[in-house]
Amino acid sequence: MFLSLAIPTIRAINWVPLAGAIVALSLVGASVYGFIDGLRPSDALTLQRGSALVLGATAPFCLVDRMAPSVSALPVPRWVRQWLRLTLSVLIVAVVWGTLLLWGRIRLGSSAVLPASGLGVEALAIVLVGFLGTALALRTNSAFQAGIAGIASELFLIGATAFLRGGWHPWPVPGSEYWNQVHIGWLAMACALLFALVFLNRDIR
Repeated sequence: MFLSLAIPTIRAINWVPLAGAIVALSLVGASVYGFIDGLRPSDALTLQRGSALVLGATAPFCLVDRMAPSVSALPVPRWVRQWLRLTLSVLIVAVVWGTLLLWGRIRLGSSAVLPASGLGVEALAIVLVGFLGTALALRTNSAFQAGIAGIASELFLIGATAFLRGGWHPWPVPGSEYWNQVHIGWLAMACALLFALVFLNRDIR
């Protein structure tokens, strides 16, 4: 059952934006981790967070189903198709982001400067922000432009958090006194976003 749905879905997804992001991040990662002498932890941290934003802006294009108007009468409900698209793209995002994280840890020779749990929760919430924007747009617009909403959502996230300070600043460095507090907030945000996606991925009637 899963394969009968997954294979045609994989073929139908527009992978170009996400593939372009993966290629770009691979080149940037190779430049940062392969050629920079005296790599600083802040460089790796910036790359890790930046990669989550880039992947979060491009992965939501996978949600856009150009055939949605012609398949609305199929026995497979919309929410199944959308969650399958989301799951497939998130799996790829996780592999790419995790590879960069591992590469950075190996290059720095330490895991303390790139804590997987905290940064992983950040990345999950960041990527889900993009999916939320696109899923919301798809409630009224199934065209390719709905994918742009994911990019806009990530830009809004950056703008909305750029000037926050103290315990409200969502981008602390590892070891900060606010680290645990902030990442509880990131986790709560990820849970709220998942709940919202359950609602937005429902069938459109």
